[in-house]
Formats: sequence, structure tokens, C-alpha cells
Amino acid sequence: MTSRTGWTLFTIGALLSLLAMILGKWFMPEVQNMGPGGFAALKQTPAMGKLLLFSTLVPLGTGLGLLGVAMTAGAGRRLFVFAAVSGVVLMFLVPGVFGQQRSPLYFGLGGLFILALVFASWWYWARYRTGLPAELQRAADWQAVGYLCFALAAWNTCGVLAMPGFALFPEKMTAFGTEAFATAIAKVVMAFFVLGWLCTLIGLRRAASARSAAG
Repeated sequence: MTSRTGWTLFTIGALLSLLAMILGKWFMPEVQNMGPGGFAALKQTPAMGKLLLFSTLVPLGTGLGLLGVAMTAGAGRRLFVFAAVSGVVLMFLVPGVFGQQRSPLYFGLGGLFILALVFASWWYWARYRTGLPAELQRAADWQAVGYLCFALAAWNTCGVLAMPGFALFPEKMTAFGTEAFATAIAKVVMAFFVLGWLCTLIGLRRAASARSAAG
């Protein structure tokens, strides 16, 4: 029963995430054409409901997908239920707590924290890899490359939003003419995200294959 429920949640999560992409294609052009003033006015119309639905479907869908496969793998549910709920709640909690104004302190401290976590992760990855069987070490290598790609995606995101892309500073973006540069770096960010997930998938697939062969 747990396995069937888990795969059902996984399927629902995938469908919800796909639905978000369809909704985005449906009404995002309308939002883009309305501009900031029109966007604010959405709070008084049913269109705001569509926007909120679009914003929450992917966090909810991916969270349900992870919870589903965790159940099929026999993992404890509490952590994954908490993660699935947090993915949606944080989208509203963070702006509510930290505000919607630009905050160099928030992003600066966040960036330093990420950097510290990256190098701490490298340290524990080395200890983790050393204790693995030879057939699982290559899988861990691919996962580490995926983590590196995520770290580089985070770094380049700063380049898009702050200096030198200035996407968070439209007046500077206009004055310095950095829109094309910010767009180019955003494409780099997307490439790193794709490569990061690809390497992570390869690593997990190799690990699963090695465990199956050993079993």
C-alpha cells in the first residue's frame, strides 16, 4: 500500500509541475503586457488566483514527487512532508519576514553562508567518498560535479541580479546598458542548473546500478 501511495503521489506531483508550465504559457504574456501597475492590480482580480496557483504548483508538485519516492524507498515521512510543505510556505514567508525592498545585507550574508556550506560540503564529500566501495566512488564523483554546477549557478545568479548585471537595479541597468549582459549570464545560470541536475542524475543512476549489481 505504501508503495502504491508513493507512486501515486509521485505521479500527481509530476502532473502538477507540468500543469504549472501550461498555466505559464497561458497567462504569463498577459502579466508581462500589463506592466508593474497592472501586476499590482491583479490582487483585485481573479487573475491573481491564477498567478498564485502558477507560483505554488512547482514547489508543491516537486515536494509531493519527492515525498512519493521517499515512501516507495521506505524512508521516514516526517522530513519529506516538512520539506514539501516548506517549499510552498517559504515563498510567502520570506518576503513577509524580510520584506520586498532591496537588501544588500540579506543577499550578502546569504552568499557568504552558501560559500561556507559549499566548502563544508566538499570536506564531508571527501570523507564520504573515501569510505565507499570502488564501484560507488565514481557515482559520488558525478554527484560532486553536480554540486559544483549548483554552486556556480548560485554565483552567476548574483551577477545577474547585482553587479554587473544590475537586474535588481533597473535604473542602473538602463544607465549602464547591461540588459544584454544580464541576459547572457542568466543563460549561463540555466546551463549550470541543467548540467547540475544531469550530473546528479548520472551519479544517482550509477549508484543505483552498482547497488543492483552488488545485490
